Amino acid sequence: MFFARKCLLSEGPAEKYGLPVLAQKLGRDFGDITILSCNGKSKIPYYQLLCKAFRIPFFTLFDLDGKNEDDRDNKRPLDWADNTARSVFKTSFEKLFGVGTDTEHKTSKLLEKIDNVNLKDIPKEISNVIDVISKWAKK
Repeated sequence: MFFARKCLLSEGPAEKYGLPVLAQKLGRDFGDITILSCNGKSKIPYYQLLCKAFRIPFFTLFDLDGKNEDDRDNKRPLDWADNTARSVFKTSFEKLFGVGTDTEHKTSKLLEKIDNVNLKDIPKEISNVIDVISKWAKK
């Protein structure tokens, strides 16, 4: 993190692995972004604080889990994020690919789906977020 040019703070390992794979399939470039899995939404503000303290530009990405942005769990990482460098998925990243959050071995099943997904089957919500991140990465 401390040697990163820019950081993408994500909620978990599925996004850390899956987003660059999907970006490549979409022909998007994340440039020199270091993607960090914060291991849960509640820990994202700690990474945001470190980025701010060391003046590392960062993009915040997490799932709203079907709740609104004013929900207690969603509000804090949004409050700490830069309004021009943040995005959220309305539901979970896993559910966008049809993998339930209570599915056994959900991360490995999701990553398998991501590896095998056809370009036309990438959920629009994900391709939109990848576009936003790619534009931010080029700034």
